[in-house]
Amino acid sequence: MIKRKQYTTDLQDGEWLILQNWFEKVATKQKRGRKRRHELRELVNAMRYVVRNGCTWRDLPGDFPAWQSVYYHYRNWRIEGLWQKLNKYLRRKVRQQLGRNEEPSAACADSQSVKAGSLHHNGVDGGKKTNGRKRHLLVDTLGFILAVLVTHANLPERKGFSLLLQRHRHSLPRLHHVWLDRGYRGTDFINRMLLFFGLVLDIVVPATDQPGFSLQARRWVVERTFAWLGNYRRLSKDYEHLPASSESFIYLASCDLLLKRLAQTNATSWRAR
Repeated sequence: MIKRKQYTTDLQDGEWLILQNWFEKVATKQKRGRKRRHELRELVNAMRYVVRNGCTWRDLPGDFPAWQSVYYHYRNWRIEGLWQKLNKYLRRKVRQQLGRNEEPSAACADSQSVKAGSLHHNGVDGGKKTNGRKRHLLVDTLGFILAVLVTHANLPERKGFSLLLQRHRHSLPRLHHVWLDRGYRGTDFINRMLLFFGLVLDIVVPATDQPGFSLQARRWVVERTFAWLGNYRRLSKDYEHLPASSESFIYLASCDLLLKRLAQTNATSWRAR
């Protein structure tokens, strides 16, 4: 039971009920380090506070566990890939509730250049005139994140997409079709993706006869996901020293979004009984 000031970022009982069993099985299997002294729920609450409000670890409110302890567990969980695993677990549950196959067969991909709050590992995206890092996202047709890769901002989109697939293709067995924008066009590139990864790439080209802004079929899904992530202040810039930490915060924000949807669906189902 939490005996402190309540924050809007705190896990609700329904949300924690979804996470509790998974966390107790996965997060307690730490192979290194000291014994955990704080409740798992409080540690997760503190991490959600950081990603939503954008504060530094040292600026965590004093009624949370000590920031050193929160960061210690966050770092260990990042190294173990816990947030990526949790994102996959929650995404599968949401897709199952919506009557979809747990693993998608089609996806959308894009990249986003963001300014960096650190001087480490940066590059300049000449097209966007942004000095920082580039976030490469692969999402399903519902907008839920399948894979993330964070690189220097000067890395070309096609190279970033290839690196993302090299790291994550094995975890997406049913995927065979991906929609992309014109930044990924090129016959050689499309043929290589089909040959090495078994993916059919569909380049979405905006209509030339339609003036002004227009939604592009399928492409708007990944743009909406970037907009969702924009609601998390820690992701307004890339403040992290390591790209791996940036990826971990993106997965944490994705878990927060999926958890809200699951908890709302479960509450609605319970009221309908």
